[in-house]
Amino acid sequence: AASVARNTAVLVELSEPIDRTSVSHATVDVERGGVDVAGSFEILPGNRMVRFQPVSLLAASTAHRLTVSGLRDLAGNVLAAPVVIDFTTSPASDLVFPAVTSIAPVNGATNVPRSTAVVLQFSEPISPVNVNSASVRLVESGVGDIATTPSLSPDRRSLTLTPASLLSPSKFFSVILNASLTDAAGNALAGFSSGFTTGP
Repeated sequence: AASVARNTAVLVELSEPIDRTSVSHATVDVERGGVDVAGSFEILPGNRMVRFQPVSLLAASTAHRLTVSGLRDLAGNVLAAPVVIDFTTSPASDLVFPAVTSIAPVNGATNVPRSTAVVLQFSEPISPVNVNSASVRLVESGVGDIATTPSLSPDRRSLTLTPASLLSPSKFFSVILNASLTDAAGNALAGFSSGFTTGP
């Protein structure tokens, strides 16, 4: 990867939960010119994501290498082969806040099919760290939060909110995003809301 912002935290996503005790600088290593980058680890809820937060800004316009090896799952199985990713930082930090660029159904839409899923597009990739039912809500007027499953596209610029069941007929629903959603550099999304009404 190229032009990675200097204030970016490194996020490693795994296919299954891992043994938290297997996470260390020996198994998740960020280096620059053969020298380890100092920082701290956070294993996120669900044990499927590891975030490495450097203690200071990454060096500008410099090649870095991330090596992941030796991580264990909960059964003790070790990562089959090392994963090595090279990236180069940009000259500066990312200070731009992400924004919603479009939503479907559009704000104010009526007669929306009860089987609809909400799809949001963003101005830049969104970090998956805080994408959950608390940060991305679908609220039925007079009822409250509706059970949904939020999922990010592979490029993290699109988010789909899928209801667990058919929406109630002829009801108004609000889509609410809060500021816990961020980009990779930690810049928070401004509060966002939109609404639509289902058909009979």
